[in-house]
Amino acid sequence: PTMTSTPAGGTDPNRTAFQQELYDNSCGIGGVGGTMWPGCVIQITYGLFFVIPAFLLAVSAYFFNVLVSITLSGKLVSESTFVSAAWTVVRDLSNIFFILILLYIAIKTILGLGGSEVKKMIGYVVLTALLINFSMFFTKIIIDTTNILALVFYNKINVETRVDRKPRPYESAAGEKDITGGLTKAFDSTRLLTKDFFEQAKKTDPTSKGKVPPGILISILIIAGVIMGYAAYCFLQVGIFFLSRLIELWVLIIFSPFAFMSYSVPILSKAEGIGWDEW
Repeated sequence: PTMTSTPAGGTDPNRTAFQQELYDNSCGIGGVGGTMWPGCVIQITYGLFFVIPAFLLAVSAYFFNVLVSITLSGKLVSESTFVSAAWTVVRDLSNIFFILILLYIAIKTILGLGGSEVKKMIGYVVLTALLINFSMFFTKIIIDTTNILALVFYNKINVETRVDRKPRPYESAAGEKDITGGLTKAFDSTRLLTKDFFEQAKKTDPTSKGKVPPGILISILIIAGVIMGYAAYCFLQVGIFFLSRLIELWVLIIFSPFAFMSYSVPILSKAEGIGWDEW
């Protein structure tokens, strides 16, 4: 939280009750009652367990929001020129490989080998030759279908931009919704720290001289930091998942011609990772 300066012992109506308690326990820089204990200890704890996790949470939340919006929009999948160029190379190589397959079938036919299996392979070759040249189109249809279904749920999400209902502190990168802002609102521990809460906390220790006991403030900071740190980890992990999904979709589109090509050759169809059976 940002805390503005006021005269010693004063209060600022723009501060929350939590911010005011932090201000009243300072090292003497910009606050009141500067002491090593509890002031400096509380401020150090605040920096380590609140400021740093809050920064990491903001970065991971931004990463999550942007990745979800980009991957579901499908623009980087359908409009990426390098994907189309790479797919063209794989398609041409697959078409060249069909010449070898046809030669293989011709030799088996001349030698009278294979029997009915040769006829099946000819049918597979004709079918897959057509599918190869439309593989990117078919793959994009499947991807767009799943994205449209996901977008139905995404567009239904109605979240406030921030917990304090003020505009978020960054420009939208891809027209993304601030989903993490709505999620953060649900577990924001500081929203429970009202003035009445701190008034009751002051009564727990008669020797605190009208202040919240340092142990309570330190405990609050540590708990809030752990919650924000774990939330940042979750947002980052899911963001990476969506990034890997985007990369996997690029790979699927680029190598889709090989998948259809392997369908016509039983040995290739069992190729690990890229064969038709794996596909």
